[in-house]
Amino acid sequence: MSLWLERLSKHHEGKGNQPRADLFAALAAEERASKTPETFSDVLVLPEGVRQLPDLTIGGVNEKELEKRLNKEGHRAGDWAMDLLRSKDFTTLSKPKTIPLIDAPLSAMGFTTMPTIDQIFQRADELKWDKVPAETGPHLRLAYTDQPLNEWLHMGMKSIADRDGGPRVFRVERHGDGSWLRALWVKPTRQWSLEDRFVFSPRK
Repeated sequence: MSLWLERLSKHHEGKGNQPRADLFAALAAEERASKTPETFSDVLVLPEGVRQLPDLTIGGVNEKELEKRLNKEGHRAGDWAMDLLRSKDFTTLSKPKTIPLIDAPLSAMGFTTMPTIDQIFQRADELKWDKVPAETGPHLRLAYTDQPLNEWLHMGMKSIADRDGGPRVFRVERHGDGSWLRALWVKPTRQWSLEDRFVFSPRK
């Protein structure tokens, strides 16, 4: 959590908004000092190639506010992502909650052949990694301001149907044309590349 706050501080400082930068810097210092019960261990034992992401705070805002924040911060959202955000099946927590996140290429999950989405989720469960709430996608897009160019992360989440009824999950990505929140089709028979990366939440 403190890492995200520090990044937000640097982001606003770079834009010349020093009051906002000072606010987030102070919040980061307070979070580090308090170490609240929902702040998770800084070190997890993970398979080689799996990356621990900073803890992420979700909840506390509804889907309309998330959409406004994405636009205000200059992030782009694809049509399918907007379908998911506006779906009746997309829900948010009423109160903020901090969750731990990891990002894993499928090869690091132990796959040697291209798996289906059901096989991916089964292996994640064996590794004691939980699916993330759907709102993790837009919250991670907002928080991950220094995402490397040409990286894309699929959310290990329960799929939500698009306008045509197709199952999709959020994908957080950055390309030459900016930072994006997209939604990728996850048909059951699709075989995923071993280089594809998924975001899960390790169990406490």
